[in-house]
Amino acid sequence: MKKLLASVAVLGFAVSATAQDGDPGNYVRINGGVLHDGNNETAYKVQNPSGPSDYWNNDMDTDAAGRTMGAFIVDYMENGGYAGNDGDLRLCAELTAGVPDLSSGAIIFQRANPSVNANDGFNDDSAYTVPCTTLGSTDMHIVIQQAPGDSHIWIGCDTDSSFGGRTYFTTNGYAGGTSIPFSVDADMVPGEAITGAPGELLINAANSTTVEQNDDVTVMFFGPTVNTQFALYFCISGNPFMQLLPLPLTKTDNALAGPCPGSWAISTTLNCNTPTGGPFEFCTIYADQADTKANGKSKLKLGTSAFLTINADAFCTAICFGKKDDCVLDSTIWKVQNPAGASDWFNVNCGTASSGVGTLTGVSISSWDFCGFGPCWAEAGIYPSNFTVDPAGCSPDVANPIATVTGSSACMAPAAGDWGCPLTFYDTADVAANTTTGYHVAMQWPAGDSCMWLGSDTDGIDTTNPGSGCGTAIPSTGCESLFTTNSYSSAGVGFTGANWMMQIDWTP
Repeated sequence: MKKLLASVAVLGFAVSATAQDGDPGNYVRINGGVLHDGNNETAYKVQNPSGPSDYWNNDMDTDAAGRTMGAFIVDYMENGGYAGNDGDLRLCAELTAGVPDLSSGAIIFQRANPSVNANDGFNDDSAYTVPCTTLGSTDMHIVIQQAPGDSHIWIGCDTDSSFGGRTYFTTNGYAGGTSIPFSVDADMVPGEAITGAPGELLINAANSTTVEQNDDVTVMFFGPTVNTQFALYFCISGNPFMQLLPLPLTKTDNALAGPCPGSWAISTTLNCNTPTGGPFEFCTIYADQADTKANGKSKLKLGTSAFLTINADAFCTAICFGKKDDCVLDSTIWKVQNPAGASDWFNVNCGTASSGVGTLTGVSISSWDFCGFGPCWAEAGIYPSNFTVDPAGCSPDVANPIATVTGSSACMAPAAGDWGCPLTFYDTADVAANTTTGYHVAMQWPAGDSCMWLGSDTDGIDTTNPGSGCGTAIPSTGCESLFTTNSYSSAGVGFTGANWMMQIDWTP
């Protein structure tokens, strides 16, 4: 079995960017100009590395007309393991069909050097705020310029939506007023800012919200004017009961400004320790600068209430199912042999599913491409235990798969290199889980391959990424991570010195 030791110095690049505005969450809505179905299957660059005049654009026609834009929403994929940025994001008027007008007078918004987090994965859209503005009725284009020379930031794309024919690209900055139509839909859209009435309090953009542990929660308040001071309360039947944030510390249009003038927003992510129950009622008392007393001081008013119910998340009782690694690659990547044999496989034995696991949705694999063209596994997916050849159940039955992908559906991004979670996701058919089947994630190398490698976790104890704390301690028993050169026609060879970074993805 072959391994490749990566330079320890490269680990220094595996850091998170802080300039990215983050998950659009609940302060902008992703609608108006959406040209994809919400599930991206691949990612593209115009060319690799990016040229000095490489652009993508989505022709929105008038889909976003009249909407109040508050952000650009983009699904990036970063495969180098370090933070970076694209050239810029623009909302432009139309020059001709499929071609944006990049002249200064036609640019409605421009966000320079949008940052991209290290290991940014598919379907985790990021938001980049812009001044809150109601858009007009003319044809508009959302445009991305890829940073010249970049080779690790890609644009998430939807290959099977019903829109089609609305994404274009160029390698010459649209010189001559022309562009090239693209066959799939790039995931970049305007984000519609959430707005509210004076004195209104919203939780996740609603007056009444139900969430689960591990969900995101965003609280927003809207004042009648900019710089409205207010206090946030826990309330009972519309009456303030316990002050949570005092008046001097809460003011719209400060460091916690919402997407539009006169608004305030704060977000948090709940966890498995968050108490459940509700509905919990919250309300505000605010100083209305637009309505003053005879002495000129603002009148204090009671704002509207917002209600939050927190339910238990089944994930919290089954959080580690499907994982044997700790989500941190410890410098070592592997394959069975180089070049690969025709029957070379790796597998991770995930065992039976906990009662909180509902649907198996695919597999995530730390994928490495040393040839730069986006190669494909011969097969990857979810398999049952093979007790015939391996009575201990450590080996998969690859002849009777549960859900797999092959060929072009099993490809990694060009020059992929997954240092940590999220790993490259391979979208198999959804399958209902049960608590009796022994489940395995496994993948097969194509015969003769010398490009594709697999990342590993060699300690099982790192705790710096989501899903960490699930790693099996090293050395392991040898029944967790295995390999074979004969397609598991006999029991797989157990490996005790590392956890393969291969996971089963699932939903409650």
